[in-house]
Amino acid sequence: MSYFTTYEGVRLAMFGADVAMLACLIEADEVAMLKRRIEIVESKQRGFMSFTMATYAEQLDCKERVDKLAKTLNGDEQ
Repeated sequence: MSYFTTYEGVRLAMFGADVAMLACLIEADEVAMLKRRIEIVESKQRGFMSFTMATYAEQLDCKERVDKLAKTLNGDEQ
């Protein structure tokens, strides 16, 4: 069974395969670039979460010190 009766058919099939391969390579490059962007965003997000947790801990510490100072000034310190 013959799939191609002329060389023109073979050339068209080769061209189609080449175009498909080029499209795959372009998409692979786009996926790699997207992966790098996602890694950058995740890194920044982790840094922001660390900053948020440190800020929260500092706020809690300040609140405890203010509460203790308020008790001392009110004479409630035991």
